[in-house]
Amino acid sequence: MLIGLLILLLLALITGFVYERVARAVTAKKFQPEGELIDVGGHKLHIVSKGTGTPTVVFESGLDIAGSLAWHAVHDSIAQFTQAVAYDRAGILWSERGKQPKTGAVIADDLYKLLKKSGHSGPYILVGHSLAGIILRPFLDKYRNEIVGLVLVDASHPYQLERFSPEANKTMKLPPSWLIKLGSEIGIIRFAGAGPLFNTEPSDSNNLIFQARAPMSMYGVADEIKHLEDLAKESQEFGKLDSLPLIVLTGNHPERYKQFSDSILGLQINGVWQDLQKDHLKLSTKSEQVMADKSIHYIQFEQPDLVIKAVRTLVESR
Repeated sequence: MLIGLLILLLLALITGFVYERVARAVTAKKFQPEGELIDVGGHKLHIVSKGTGTPTVVFESGLDIAGSLAWHAVHDSIAQFTQAVAYDRAGILWSERGKQPKTGAVIADDLYKLLKKSGHSGPYILVGHSLAGIILRPFLDKYRNEIVGLVLVDASHPYQLERFSPEANKTMKLPPSWLIKLGSEIGIIRFAGAGPLFNTEPSDSNNLIFQARAPMSMYGVADEIKHLEDLAKESQEFGKLDSLPLIVLTGNHPERYKQFSDSILGLQINGVWQDLQKDHLKLSTKSEQVMADKSIHYIQFEQPDLVIKAVRTLVESR
């Protein structure tokens, strides 16, 4: 009986592994990179550039598998009045994982090399969503002289893990990174499906790419989940931005707390989140907050016009 079950399990694992390998081969042939693959030192990163002009707007995505696709609802519009680039962090979508450790300093150096090697010189306006509120801080500190503006899109805060209660942190944790990687390798993640992206049709080309490449992207996401606490502590070392123009966009949908199964805990989490959003304003002496009343978290999908307007404001204020 036991031997029979083990044989069935082994066959299921082999079948899943083969299924995933075939699916990846089909995906690689069907969905080519939209932009360029640039070697940044032992591994290649994918960057998508649109538009012309200066300053160059640089999008940084959050802790998800969308990568550069997270900005498709605003990328073209912003590219109508200046150059705008989106990229995939190491291990996400078309970008190779490489062998570098997952630290804020490495992410910053990767991005800077990518921008320079792809011909995108400063000055830069950074636009960061969610996790970008943490991982962009080393970049802001190291390359401050080349940055002329910052838009934080419902961004994470370096002290949020410490401010949230243990119960809150537990609700936001994903499965262990090893389990995510296993699910990716044996086809479980692909079979379960991903998406669709916010406010898009399932047949949208971006959704098809997103769903097809999601299992491979889980490698990079798993690494970031594993090192999230270290990334947050690392970002605490970096302080003020003087008078750098800063716009903080904050999701303020009246039912935002309902995304959590426990509504009371959801209210507590949202309360802390809103306080931390206000704390972002202290980064600069020239900051303002814009409340996105129809958005929960992905403002660039839920109210893209707010992101576009914020970027335009910083571009035109120079």
